[in-house]
This record gives sequence, C-alpha cells and structure tokens, in this order.
Amino acid sequence: MAKESGMGATTMRKLVRYDLKMRPFTLQKRQVLTENAKAKRLACAKEMLKRLKKGELKDILFTDEKMFTVQRIHNRHNDRILAKDIKEVPTELKTAFQRQHPASVMVWAGITASNKTPLVFVPPGVKVNKDFYIKHILEDVVTPWAKKKFGKKHWTFMQDGAPAHTARAT
Repeated sequence: MAKESGMGATTMRKLVRYDLKMRPFTLQKRQVLTENAKAKRLACAKEMLKRLKKGELKDILFTDEKMFTVQRIHNRHNDRILAKDIKEVPTELKTAFQRQHPASVMVWAGITASNKTPLVFVPPGVKVNKDFYIKHILEDVVTPWAKKKFGKKHWTFMQDGAPAHTARAT
C-alpha cells in the first residue's frame, strides 16, 4: 500500500493504525461445511439444548487423544534474541535443533464435569485404528469405567471424527 501511494512504510502504518483505527489480521482457516452438515449440526445443537434444560448433560464423557513430543516448539515469528551482533550469541541460544523422529507418546483420556478416566498410554509404534480403539480403549477402559461411574444412569459419550472413532465396527 505504501509503494502504491508513494509514501514510506512507517507513514502508511501510522496512517492505517492511528487515523483509520485499523489493524492487520491474519486469515483464519475454517472447515467448509455443506448445507447437509450445517443442518445436522443445528439439529444436534437443538437436541443438546433440550437435554441441557432437562439437566441431562452433566454426565457427558468427552474423550480425545494427543501426541506429546519431546522437542522444543519453535515459532520464528515470536522467538527473538536481542543482541548487537549475532556473532555474540552462543550457537545453542540462536539455534532451534529438531530431530526427524523425536521421542513421543500418544495419550488418550476422558473427562466429565466431575471425574476423569484413567490415562491410556499408546505403546510406541502402535497405530490407533478401529481394532486398537475398540479393544484397548472402549472395552478395556471406557466400558468398565462408565459402568462404575454412571451405573444405570443415562450418559453421553463424545468423541471427535477420527477414523478409529467413526469406523462402522466402532
């Protein structure tokens, strides 16, 4: 914008920020939803509102898995080093080393308004597919935990759309 109008970049920034009272924003990524998907989400939300009004939603088990890696996260936009000359800074402070395959562990967990499931540590190299998910998560952890926690009460099981969760067998 500064080049197009023939003024300096600093002048343009000040004009935009102080005179026009505007700020730059980055583009946001969003999922494209079909009309069918929007309708399904709306119907689900309305059903949940009905159940919330009846007091039925306090017993929801929210679950998810997360991969934890032992590697420093580097954000080149925010990680800064102040120095008069880069040569003054030791190599280990000015370098973010990364491994090709850092040590990591996949952990599954579930939580309700008043309780939490045991953590499940997925063994290294194991892919969480429908077979692993059904046997080691649903049968070995969720079912016994839910029977103990909820008994015969009505409860809701929430999970994301991961392939292991949405498989027909699951």
